[in-house]
Amino acid sequence: MATGWTSAASLYPLDDRLLHDYVTSPHLKPFEKHLPNARSPYEPLENGGFVTGREAVTQRGIDLRLFFDESARKVVGLVRFDERNASIGAGFGLSVHGGAIQTALDEATAEAGKMFAFPFLATRKISHEIRKPVPSERTLVVKTAVTGIAGLRCFVSGEICDVDDDNGTEVVLASAEAELVNMVYFL
Repeated sequence: MATGWTSAASLYPLDDRLLHDYVTSPHLKPFEKHLPNARSPYEPLENGGFVTGREAVTQRGIDLRLFFDESARKVVGLVRFDERNASIGAGFGLSVHGGAIQTALDEATAEAGKMFAFPFLATRKISHEIRKPVPSERTLVVKTAVTGIAGLRCFVSGEICDVDDDNGTEVVLASAEAELVNMVYFL
């Protein structure tokens, strides 16, 4: 959380209401993926990760922004998918590709597990359910919850939701259940 987001690349419009609300919330602290490195225990990734940062935005059409919610002790976030790079049949507006949806949920659940269980986790097993078409070019809410810790394993659930602009109602578009493992034991 000390470095916040290090990438200037973005798929969010300058006047994005949800991003503004999250960034200005006193309870939410933005953070970006860090990995162990020879120089220090945690280093930000220079170009971002597969699903966060500059390369994710410019090459894969995914812009995942994660926040540590101090009041609820959860990891929440926002995600936008670019129609050109992350959707089924660019230009047809059908839906974001399932692989892009699953990638965002995998990243969010892993980062939640790192915040609450073990700082160096890898996904061992994950199941996804895409309940409704996921729109591109729209800011969506990401929610996670650590549901259990057992030995070297951590269990995390995650959701991607659409929020109705008029009444604030959330509709779950996709969900995941992840089992992650503490990688420090294997190093």
